[in-house]
Amino acid sequence: MKKLVFLFAVTVASLASCSSDDNDGGSSNGGGSKLAKSEVTTIEPDGTISLVNYTYDGTKIATTSSSNSNKSVYTYNSNELSKMENKVNDITQSYTDYVFEKGDVKSTTTYSVSAAAVPTKTSSVLYTYDEAAKTQTTQTTFYPNGVPTVSNTTTVNTYDSNNLVKSVTTTVIDDKNDNVSTINYIYDTKTNYMVNVTGKPANIVKAKNNPVTLNTTVVVKTDNVIGTPVTTQSTFEYTYDDSSFPTEVKSYTGGKLTSSKVIFYN
Repeated sequence: MKKLVFLFAVTVASLASCSSDDNDGGSSNGGGSKLAKSEVTTIEPDGTISLVNYTYDGTKIATTSSSNSNKSVYTYNSNELSKMENKVNDITQSYTDYVFEKGDVKSTTTYSVSAAAVPTKTSSVLYTYDEAAKTQTTQTTFYPNGVPTVSNTTTVNTYDSNNLVKSVTTTVIDDKNDNVSTINYIYDTKTNYMVNVTGKPANIVKAKNNPVTLNTTVVVKTDNVIGTPVTTQSTFEYTYDDSSFPTEVKSYTGGKLTSSKVIFYN
């Protein structure tokens, strides 16, 4: 095992998929068909441990299940994800429908499910793309009491040929007040442990490499006065196997260990 220590930012972001090729990636680093079968995460400082297990249909995720009886079940239309169900004790609590266009996710619609198994629309997300700028923009609509309400928050993600490199989230309160959060990513050249997964859900980043530095800068505007930018940097420390796949990831913020994850493969 080769241990490589890198600076990494600790941010867990639910990021939508980009237009990179799902089938390109791990084989060039000797990882061929390697897929993660489970991961164990320890949260610091209290030492809370969580377990996630993966099952597959070929190279597509079929289910993810955790130690607290939560389970997600994935349904596909050919190689494109069409539905993700979230279950607790095998009872569906919510589900999300996916619509794709030219290989990219175009929209998602999420429903909550009542005890009487009646679905209620709770949110939808529209994805737009600028191929020239290599950006993806997301806009969310919520449905309180069935009334569509467009969120005042938008996110613009920028990609290079392999990875997400920048994410800008803007929340507009009114014409005088807003806040902007910008995350800049730096990667190593090793293999991301999800690189061989195809038909990825929108909350799994299509990154081919592993982020080593994440700088998050927040700027708040109040009454048209732009505040001083506040930047936070987090770091990761990786252990890799002989195929350059990570087997352990330690996350730090401000030099303090916040979590560690051990990854097991098939």
